[in-house]
Amino acid sequence: MKEEDWKTLDIGDAISGRRVGFKNAEDGSDISETGVVESVGQGVDSNTGNPILLYKTKIGIYTITFNENGVVTDTVPYNSSLIGQTLKMVDTTIVKTLGTKLKPSDGTDEDIIDLSKMQPRDEFAIRVLGELIGKIESPENVDDGNILYTCRAAYRWANGMMAAAAEARSGYTQDYDEVEVEHGNAKVNVTITNNSANAITIAPRFRFILSTEGKDSAYPYNRTEAASLADLEITIAAGASASFTNVEVPGDSKQYEGQHFAESTDYGENYVCNVLLYDTAGNSNTIVPNMMNPSTIFTDGGTYNIVYNGAPQPTV
Repeated sequence: MKEEDWKTLDIGDAISGRRVGFKNAEDGSDISETGVVESVGQGVDSNTGNPILLYKTKIGIYTITFNENGVVTDTVPYNSSLIGQTLKMVDTTIVKTLGTKLKPSDGTDEDIIDLSKMQPRDEFAIRVLGELIGKIESPENVDDGNILYTCRAAYRWANGMMAAAAEARSGYTQDYDEVEVEHGNAKVNVTITNNSANAITIAPRFRFILSTEGKDSAYPYNRTEAASLADLEITIAAGASASFTNVEVPGDSKQYEGQHFAESTDYGENYVCNVLLYDTAGNSNTIVPNMMNPSTIFTDGGTYNIVYNGAPQPTV
Protein backbone atom coordinates (compact mmCIF):
# COMPACT_ATOMS: atom_id res chain seq x y z
CA MET A 1 0.00 0.00 0.00
CA LYS A 2 1.06 3.55 -0.66
CA GLU A 3 1.27 6.32 1.93
CA GLU A 4 -1.87 8.00 0.59
CA ASP A 5 -3.91 4.82 1.00
CA TRP A 6 -4.36 5.75 4.67
CA LYS A 7 -6.99 8.51 4.74
CA THR A 8 -8.60 10.75 7.29
CA LEU A 9 -11.54 8.81 8.65
CA ASP A 10 -14.85 9.42 6.88
CA ILE A 11 -17.47 8.00 9.20
CA GLY A 12 -19.93 7.36 6.36
CA ASP A 13 -17.39 5.27 4.44
CA ALA A 14 -16.26 3.55 7.65
CA ILE A 15 -19.80 2.52 8.56
CA SER A 16 -20.23 1.18 5.01
CA GLY A 17 -17.38 -1.28 5.66
CA ARG A 18 -14.00 0.37 5.06
CA ARG A 19 -11.43 -0.74 7.61
CA VAL A 20 -10.02 1.61 10.24
CA GLY A 21 -6.95 1.38 12.47
CA PHE A 22 -3.68 2.94 13.58
CA LYS A 23 -1.22 3.31 10.71
CA ASN A 24 2.02 1.37 11.19
CA ALA A 25 4.71 4.05 10.93
CA GLU A 26 7.23 1.48 9.70
CA ASP A 27 5.07 -0.31 7.14
CA GLY A 28 2.13 1.53 5.59
CA SER A 29 1.05 -1.64 3.76
CA ASP A 30 0.31 -3.37 7.05
CA ILE A 31 -3.45 -3.65 7.60
CA SER A 32 -3.49 -6.90 9.57
CA GLU A 33 -4.71 -5.21 12.75
CA THR A 34 -7.50 -3.02 11.48
CA GLY A 35 -11.18 -3.43 12.15
CA VAL A 36 -14.64 -2.75 10.77
CA VAL A 37 -16.90 -0.16 12.37
CA GLU A 38 -20.32 -0.30 13.94
CA SER A 39 -22.44 2.41 15.53
CA VAL A 40 -22.75 2.52 19.33
CA GLY A 41 -25.30 5.31 19.57
CA GLN A 42 -25.33 8.62 21.38
CA GLY A 43 -22.83 9.49 24.07
CA VAL A 44 -21.60 12.59 25.87
CA ASP A 45 -18.49 14.62 25.06
CA SER A 46 -16.36 14.51 28.22
CA ASN A 47 -14.98 17.99 27.49
CA THR A 48 -18.12 19.91 26.57
CA GLY A 49 -20.92 17.76 27.96
CA ASN A 50 -22.64 17.91 24.56
CA PRO A 51 -24.22 14.80 23.02
CA ILE A 52 -22.10 13.05 20.36
CA LEU A 53 -22.43 9.94 18.24
CA LEU A 54 -20.06 7.12 19.14
CA TYR A 55 -18.74 4.16 17.16
CA LYS A 56 -16.64 1.11 17.95
CA THR A 57 -14.26 -1.33 16.31
CA LYS A 58 -12.27 -4.37 17.41
CA ILE A 59 -8.48 -4.16 16.87
CA GLY A 60 -6.37 -6.90 18.39
CA ILE A 61 -7.48 -7.39 22.00
CA TYR A 62 -9.05 -3.93 22.20
CA THR A 63 -12.66 -2.91 21.64
CA ILE A 64 -12.16 0.75 20.77
CA THR A 65 -14.87 3.41 21.10
CA PHE A 66 -14.39 6.64 19.12
CA ASN A 67 -16.26 9.70 17.84
CA GLU A 68 -17.12 10.59 14.24
CA ASN A 69 -13.68 12.16 13.75
CA GLY A 70 -11.94 8.92 14.73
CA VAL A 71 -10.73 10.20 18.11
CA VAL A 72 -10.59 7.35 20.64
CA THR A 73 -12.72 7.97 23.75
CA ASP A 74 -12.52 4.58 25.48
CA THR A 75 -11.04 1.09 25.16
CA VAL A 76 -11.82 -2.31 26.67
CA PRO A 77 -9.53 -3.42 28.23
CA TYR A 78 -8.60 0.14 29.22
CA ASN A 79 -5.39 1.55 27.74
CA SER A 80 -4.67 5.17 28.58
CA SER A 81 -2.12 5.50 25.76
CA LEU A 82 -4.87 4.92 23.20
CA ILE A 83 -7.25 7.57 24.55
CA GLY A 84 -7.11 10.65 22.33
CA GLN A 85 -5.36 8.83 19.46
CA THR A 86 -6.99 9.25 16.04
CA LEU A 87 -7.94 6.29 13.88
CA LYS A 88 -7.30 6.46 10.15
CA MET A 89 -9.15 4.69 7.37
CA VAL A 90 -7.83 2.22 4.80
CA ASP A 91 -8.85 3.47 1.37
CA THR A 92 -6.55 1.56 -0.96
CA THR A 93 -7.11 0.57 -4.57
CA ILE A 94 -5.72 -2.71 -5.85
CA VAL A 95 -3.55 -2.06 -8.89
CA LYS A 96 -4.87 -3.71 -12.03
CA THR A 97 -2.53 -6.44 -13.22
CA LEU A 98 -1.91 -8.03 -16.62
CA GLY A 99 -0.29 -11.37 -17.36
CA THR A 100 1.21 -13.71 -14.78
CA LYS A 101 4.64 -12.17 -14.15
CA LEU A 102 4.29 -9.48 -11.52
CA LYS A 103 6.51 -7.37 -9.29
CA PRO A 104 5.59 -6.90 -5.60
CA SER A 105 4.66 -3.30 -4.75
CA ASP A 106 7.80 -2.95 -2.63
CA GLY A 107 10.08 -4.98 -4.89
CA THR A 108 12.82 -4.13 -7.36
CA ASP A 109 12.95 -5.03 -11.04
CA GLU A 110 14.76 -8.23 -10.02
CA ASP A 111 11.85 -9.32 -7.80
CA ILE A 112 9.62 -10.60 -10.58
CA ILE A 113 7.21 -13.32 -9.45
CA ASP A 114 5.83 -15.85 -11.96
CA LEU A 115 2.28 -16.77 -10.97
CA SER A 116 1.56 -18.96 -13.98
CA LYS A 117 1.75 -22.20 -11.98
CA MET A 118 -0.17 -23.04 -8.82
CA GLN A 119 1.80 -24.20 -5.79
CA PRO A 120 0.44 -26.14 -2.78
CA ARG A 121 0.36 -22.93 -0.75
CA ASP A 122 -1.88 -21.34 -3.38
CA GLU A 123 -4.17 -24.36 -3.36
CA PHE A 124 -4.49 -24.16 0.42
CA ALA A 125 -5.13 -20.41 0.27
CA ILE A 126 -7.86 -20.80 -2.36
CA ARG A 127 -9.71 -23.31 -0.21
CA VAL A 128 -9.47 -21.07 2.87
CA LEU A 129 -10.42 -18.01 0.86
CA GLY A 130 -13.62 -19.68 -0.27
CA GLU A 131 -14.60 -20.26 3.36
CA LEU A 132 -13.73 -16.68 4.36
CA ILE A 133 -15.67 -15.16 1.46
CA GLY A 134 -18.64 -17.31 2.38
CA LYS A 135 -18.84 -15.50 5.71
CA ILE A 136 -18.89 -12.02 4.11
CA GLU A 137 -22.22 -10.36 3.42
CA SER A 138 -22.45 -9.15 -0.20
CA PRO A 139 -18.82 -9.95 -1.09
CA GLU A 140 -19.36 -8.39 -4.53
CA ASN A 141 -19.61 -4.98 -2.83
CA VAL A 142 -16.52 -5.28 -0.65
CA ASP A 143 -13.90 -2.53 -1.04
CA ASP A 144 -10.30 -3.22 -2.04
CA GLY A 145 -8.96 -2.79 1.50
CA ASN A 146 -11.19 -5.59 2.78
CA ILE A 147 -10.28 -7.77 -0.21
CA LEU A 148 -6.56 -7.41 0.59
CA TYR A 149 -7.22 -8.10 4.28
CA THR A 150 -9.18 -11.28 3.51
CA CYS A 151 -6.74 -12.59 0.89
CA ARG A 152 -3.76 -12.02 3.17
CA ALA A 153 -5.62 -13.85 5.95
CA ALA A 154 -6.12 -16.79 3.59
CA TYR A 155 -2.38 -16.97 2.92
CA ARG A 156 -1.61 -16.82 6.67
CA TRP A 157 -3.78 -19.91 7.05
CA ALA A 158 -2.09 -21.46 4.03
CA ASN A 159 1.34 -20.87 5.58
CA GLY A 160 0.14 -22.64 8.72
CA MET A 161 -1.15 -25.54 6.66
CA MET A 162 2.20 -25.79 4.84
CA ALA A 163 4.06 -25.90 8.15
CA ALA A 164 1.69 -28.53 9.53
CA ALA A 165 1.94 -30.58 6.34
CA ALA A 166 5.74 -30.56 6.49
CA GLU A 167 5.67 -31.66 10.13
CA ALA A 168 3.18 -34.43 9.41
CA ARG A 169 5.26 -35.83 6.54
CA SER A 170 8.39 -35.85 8.67
CA GLY A 171 6.58 -37.50 11.58
CA TYR A 172 6.95 -34.62 14.02
CA THR A 173 3.26 -34.19 14.76
CA GLN A 174 2.98 -37.73 16.08
CA ASP A 175 6.44 -38.15 17.58
CA TYR A 176 7.14 -35.00 19.59
CA ASP A 177 8.65 -36.99 22.44
CA GLU A 178 11.38 -38.19 20.10
CA VAL A 179 12.42 -34.70 18.99
CA GLU A 180 15.56 -33.56 20.77
CA VAL A 181 15.08 -30.12 22.32
CA GLU A 182 18.14 -27.96 22.89
CA HIS A 183 18.45 -26.64 26.43
CA GLY A 184 20.12 -23.59 27.91
CA ASN A 185 19.49 -19.88 27.66
CA ALA A 186 19.33 -18.07 24.33
CA LYS A 187 21.01 -14.68 23.95
CA VAL A 188 19.47 -11.98 21.78
CA ASN A 189 20.19 -8.47 20.60
CA VAL A 190 17.48 -5.90 21.29
CA THR A 191 16.91 -2.32 20.12
CA ILE A 192 14.09 -0.29 21.67
CA THR A 193 13.03 2.75 19.63
CA ASN A 194 10.78 5.46 21.05
CA ASN A 195 8.83 7.02 18.15
CA SER A 196 6.38 8.77 20.46
CA ALA A 197 6.35 12.52 21.13
CA ASN A 198 7.63 12.13 24.70
CA ALA A 199 10.48 10.45 26.54
CA ILE A 200 9.65 7.12 28.16
CA THR A 201 11.13 5.51 31.26
CA ILE A 202 10.88 1.75 31.46
CA ALA A 203 11.92 -0.96 33.85
CA PRO A 204 15.05 -2.70 32.51
CA ARG A 205 13.33 -5.90 31.39
CA PHE A 206 11.15 -7.38 28.65
CA ARG A 207 9.35 -10.58 27.69
CA PHE A 208 8.37 -12.18 24.40
CA ILE A 209 5.09 -14.01 23.75
CA LEU A 210 5.72 -16.87 21.32
CA SER A 211 3.26 -19.11 19.51
CA THR A 212 3.24 -22.84 20.20
CA GLU A 213 1.75 -23.52 16.77
CA GLY A 214 2.98 -26.90 15.55
CA LYS A 215 4.23 -27.89 19.01
CA ASP A 216 2.89 -30.54 21.35
CA SER A 217 1.41 -28.05 23.80
CA ALA A 218 -1.93 -27.57 25.52
CA TYR A 219 -1.45 -23.80 25.33
CA PRO A 220 -1.40 -21.57 22.24
CA TYR A 221 1.57 -19.50 23.44
CA ASN A 222 4.71 -19.45 25.60
CA ARG A 223 5.77 -16.38 27.57
CA THR A 224 9.53 -16.13 28.04
CA GLU A 225 10.81 -15.27 31.47
CA ALA A 226 11.78 -11.64 32.05
CA ALA A 227 15.13 -10.78 30.45
CA SER A 228 17.21 -8.10 32.16
CA LEU A 229 18.56 -5.23 30.06
CA ALA A 230 20.35 -3.23 32.75
CA ASP A 231 20.56 -2.66 36.50
CA LEU A 232 18.60 0.59 36.54
CA GLU A 233 15.53 2.06 34.87
CA ILE A 234 16.02 3.08 31.23
CA THR A 235 14.93 6.46 29.86
CA ILE A 236 14.67 6.82 26.07
CA ALA A 237 14.13 10.29 24.62
CA ALA A 238 11.51 10.97 21.95
CA GLY A 239 12.84 9.80 18.59
CA ALA A 240 15.78 7.98 20.20
CA SER A 241 16.79 4.33 20.53
CA ALA A 242 18.61 2.16 23.05
CA SER A 243 20.43 -1.01 21.98
CA PHE A 244 21.49 -4.02 24.04
CA THR A 245 23.60 -6.97 22.88
CA ASN A 246 23.89 -10.55 24.11
CA VAL A 247 20.89 -10.22 26.42
CA GLU A 248 20.32 -13.57 28.11
CA VAL A 249 16.71 -14.77 28.10
CA PRO A 250 16.39 -16.97 31.21
CA GLY A 251 14.22 -20.02 31.81
CA ASP A 252 15.85 -22.56 29.49
CA SER A 253 14.82 -20.32 26.60
CA LYS A 254 16.61 -22.30 23.89
CA GLN A 255 13.64 -24.66 24.03
CA TYR A 256 11.62 -21.92 22.28
CA GLU A 257 13.94 -21.68 19.26
CA GLY A 258 12.04 -21.88 16.00
CA GLN A 259 8.78 -20.61 17.48
CA HIS A 260 7.30 -17.54 15.83
CA PHE A 261 5.89 -14.58 17.72
CA ALA A 262 2.28 -15.08 18.77
CA GLU A 263 -0.76 -13.63 17.03
CA SER A 264 -3.04 -11.51 19.23
CA THR A 265 -5.63 -14.29 18.96
CA ASP A 266 -3.20 -16.71 20.62
CA TYR A 267 -2.95 -14.85 23.92
CA GLY A 268 -6.29 -13.03 23.85
CA GLU A 269 -6.87 -10.67 26.77
CA ASN A 270 -4.08 -12.16 28.88
CA TYR A 271 -1.51 -9.72 27.49
CA VAL A 272 -1.52 -6.42 25.60
CA CYS A 273 1.06 -7.35 22.96
CA ASN A 274 3.44 -10.12 21.89
CA VAL A 275 6.29 -8.00 23.29
CA LEU A 276 6.02 -6.80 26.89
CA LEU A 277 7.73 -3.67 28.18
CA TYR A 278 7.21 -2.57 31.77
CA ASP A 279 6.80 0.87 33.34
CA THR A 280 8.61 1.72 36.56
CA ALA A 281 5.70 0.29 38.57
CA GLY A 282 6.03 -3.06 36.81
CA ASN A 283 2.92 -2.69 34.62
CA SER A 284 3.06 -4.01 31.05
CA ASN A 285 -0.13 -2.29 29.82
CA THR A 286 1.01 1.35 29.91
CA ILE A 287 4.00 1.41 27.52
CA VAL A 288 2.79 -0.91 24.78
CA PRO A 289 5.08 -1.35 21.75
CA ASN A 290 4.12 -2.34 18.22
CA MET A 291 3.22 -5.97 17.68
CA MET A 292 6.25 -7.94 16.59
CA ASN A 293 5.54 -9.37 13.15
CA PRO A 294 4.10 -12.85 13.89
CA SER A 295 6.25 -14.35 11.15
CA THR A 296 9.40 -13.38 13.11
CA ILE A 297 11.18 -16.43 14.52
CA PHE A 298 12.79 -16.61 17.96
CA THR A 299 16.41 -17.77 17.67
CA ASP A 300 19.53 -17.83 19.78
CA GLY A 301 21.59 -14.84 18.62
CA GLY A 302 18.59 -13.19 16.94
CA THR A 303 18.16 -9.42 16.67
CA TYR A 304 14.80 -7.86 17.55
CA ASN A 305 13.65 -4.28 17.06
CA ILE A 306 11.01 -3.14 19.55
CA VAL A 307 9.23 0.06 18.47
CA TYR A 308 7.00 2.22 20.67
CA ASN A 309 4.77 4.75 18.88
CA GLY A 310 2.68 5.87 21.82
CA ALA A 311 -0.11 3.38 21.00
CA PRO A 312 -0.34 -0.24 19.82
CA GLN A 313 0.20 -0.41 16.06
CA PRO A 314 -0.56 -3.14 13.52
CA THR A 315 1.83 -5.38 11.62
CA VAL A 316 1.68 -7.80 8.81
